[in-house]
Amino acid sequence: MDVKETHILVIDDHQLILDGLESVLLQLPNAVKITHSQNAADALEWLIAGQRFDLILVDLGMPNMDGFSFLTAINNHSIIVPIAVISATKDVTEVQKSLEKGALGFISKSVNSKKLLNAVETILDGNIYTPDWYKKLDITEETDDPKLNQAKMLGISQRQLDVLELMATGNSNKQIATILFLSEDTIKSHVKALFNKFDVNNRTECLNTARRHGIIIGIN
Repeated sequence: MDVKETHILVIDDHQLILDGLESVLLQLPNAVKITHSQNAADALEWLIAGQRFDLILVDLGMPNMDGFSFLTAINNHSIIVPIAVISATKDVTEVQKSLEKGALGFISKSVNSKKLLNAVETILDGNIYTPDWYKKLDITEETDDPKLNQAKMLGISQRQLDVLELMATGNSNKQIATILFLSEDTIKSHVKALFNKFDVNNRTECLNTARRHGIIIGIN
């Protein structure tokens, strides 16, 4: 039986970084194909044209179209593909912003090859990866929406709140993925994160706990 080849797109404006990442990624246990791009706008055109990848690694700081703009464009074009940011920054706000824009992970360029491979395998398995040094921001600023304020207090992102509300109206992971234009693996990761935040083991417990916290008031 043939083993499916994992196709990874790496976007970085420095050829040396691309070459280094490729040499490490080729050590993944399964067959791997690596495609390079030094321009995020070009990579976006490939995706719009229908080219598909199992994972995209994108640098944040690039000319013309940076990593954040690339993530925004992916969402705007309803392209479903796992994406991880890879960057030298250690700014927690940049990590949080990446995750809020739909990235499944944030990999520091300072990691060794073993940690890089672990990060990539974690993301390919549908889980979210963040650096060891990353701690979520304490968001204290209040809004006019009590549900959103309570969600922030519990460390629930806007995207996770979207998933929670769609869960509450009876949507399956597959239906939520279609509605939010995300992959089903991404939705599974958000659901798992919600279970962990509420310390529950299933959807019913998750929704009941969310109602007790006032996050999904009025949704049955």
